[in-house]
Amino acid sequence: MFSKERTPAAAAIRARYTVSLAPPVFILGAPRSGTTLLRLMLDRHPLISVPDETEFFHFVYGRRWGFGRLEDVRNRARLVDAYLATERIRRLNLDVPELRRTLMAEATSYPSFLLTLLRFCAASRGKQIAGEKTASHAVQVARLLEWFPGCRIIHLVRDPRDTAASMMQMPWTPRSALASARTWRRSNESVLACSGSEQYLRLRYEDLVAAPEDQLRRVCAHLGVDYCGAMLRQDDSGAGVRWWSQRAHKPVTRSRVQTWRSGLDPWQASLVEEVAGPLMQELGYARECAAASFVVLSRGVVEFWREVAIHKALRLPAMAQRLLRPCQIAAQEMWQDRADRTYAKLRHRSLGSVAAGGGDGEPAEVVRRFGV
Repeated sequence: MFSKERTPAAAAIRARYTVSLAPPVFILGAPRSGTTLLRLMLDRHPLISVPDETEFFHFVYGRRWGFGRLEDVRNRARLVDAYLATERIRRLNLDVPELRRTLMAEATSYPSFLLTLLRFCAASRGKQIAGEKTASHAVQVARLLEWFPGCRIIHLVRDPRDTAASMMQMPWTPRSALASARTWRRSNESVLACSGSEQYLRLRYEDLVAAPEDQLRRVCAHLGVDYCGAMLRQDDSGAGVRWWSQRAHKPVTRSRVQTWRSGLDPWQASLVEEVAGPLMQELGYARECAAASFVVLSRGVVEFWREVAIHKALRLPAMAQRLLRPCQIAAQEMWQDRADRTYAKLRHRSLGSVAAGGGDGEPAEVVRRFGV
């Protein structure tokens, strides 16, 4: 399973790897739904490992046409070296040489690449259950269930208006109420498709922050482990994380519930409710705004196309990198980061005005981190 031991640390990982054989657990939901908060809670459990986002489907599986079949050791080596050179791998603080040897030995297919990565993360910390949380993976739930038949799905939902208010402050997505609402609906519809399975568990963000211990006990029962009080114990691990994730490292609070009342304009809230439609009511969120008028819909469409055009134009170098040089993952990651920085600079004034009204943004951090 492992190549020859090179260091005491590698030997320890090898000894623990064989116990990290429980089916993986995936935290899924729309972006800005509290999935990072839940990830951190589960990751504090002594048996559960949920590392930072892998973006596997974007950076790895989405480039399978460039890397080819992983049964070929040369293709596998190119993919392993390209992915391990990314910033997101650096943030995981792993033994990269040993991870490379493990992937070269185990990752003979794309599903085994993901599973080996997650199990290595768990084994390196002496944990038995490997987990993953990447918001964009919500739309890949069917494939995850196909690849890992025994996996567990934890679906976290949040009020679409709060989700939209938060998403509109992020540099990595268009600042559009319509775009945010569509992302919320698509993500949750995808995960709900497996809601009839015993592998599926749904939580509401509002319940998680109101009664975190009760909700975490539900999760632990779903995963077949005992609840541990350490899951609610705060630490200082927020140092150095990206600014949009820092709030999840702070004490659990209900202060981010119903932030849409100050974070969205009335017409934006009406538009989000229109797009979310019956799904938001099915998930327990009542509509409160008047039906979106033609003027509101038109305004939303204009905002959508303007912001999408700007966002995609800034990401053209990253898209060109992916198309022309699909095997250079770190380079595309760098170009995406540059595009996000530029978008933040273009939108910093509106970010400040929204957050001043109580939204979910962090304008001071935008200015400091992105050099606005």
